[in-house]
Amino acid sequence: MSKILVANDDGIKSWGLSTLYQAVCELGDAIVVTPQHQKSATAKALTINNIVRYISDTLVTGEAAFGIDGTPADSVPMSIYLLGAKPRLVVAGINLGENTSYHNILTSGTCAIGYEAALNQIPAICFSCDVPRKEVFNHAQKHDFSVIKILCTEIIQSVLQSPWPADLAFLNVNFPYHVALDTPIHFTTPTIRSFTNEVTEGKDPRGNPYFWIIGQAIETFPVGTDSWAVKQKKEISISPISLNTTCSMPPFEWRSTLNIQTP
Repeated sequence: MSKILVANDDGIKSWGLSTLYQAVCELGDAIVVTPQHQKSATAKALTINNIVRYISDTLVTGEAAFGIDGTPADSVPMSIYLLGAKPRLVVAGINLGENTSYHNILTSGTCAIGYEAALNQIPAICFSCDVPRKEVFNHAQKHDFSVIKILCTEIIQSVLQSPWPADLAFLNVNFPYHVALDTPIHFTTPTIRSFTNEVTEGKDPRGNPYFWIIGQAIETFPVGTDSWAVKQKKEISISPISLNTTCSMPPFEWRSTLNIQTP
């Protein structure tokens, strides 16, 4: 039986990971291959200049899982090795913190799993949930994922029963903090950014400066974007993400000085 890979960037003891695993098990045969510890904001880094190890571990709810000491994106090739074949589907999450906007999507370890799956020609879905800042990276506090679990199962089932579009890399699904079974769903496009990057300076105990990069949330977004749906409307966003990042070349003046060939 083909497997469904479950992975995340919050670490193997994340309640969101356990919830997603349970959602997948209602539909198919799941395998968990994921970083043992917090690896958020690592983007699509792969471990290519160091070794990767894995151990047999358990989820926070006791189910068997493989924990790796690599990056979230490493979960995909490691799962292919452990299975001896590609999984049928890759699901990532449920991330504590929304991954709306290109700024987040390109930084997120959760979305990196989707990108790596796409590069291996495996369909993928990435799930994230907007939470208050104090709950981000706080896995000691159990978040109530009961409704989100049902919605994840419905979305995964729909994907498994439908043809996968050739130009689709992965589905980026974001839930608001408070969500119900009848919360509206929007198909959206990513906005550019959902927060600003700011540097805060402090002093260590020896009086030496240190710097902390932290973003301030943006409040308003263009209608129809992912951040608009989740952060303004408090509703669900599904963004189809493509690998095509090329735009049409604008008519810069310097182009006339180069020997550029047109296909």
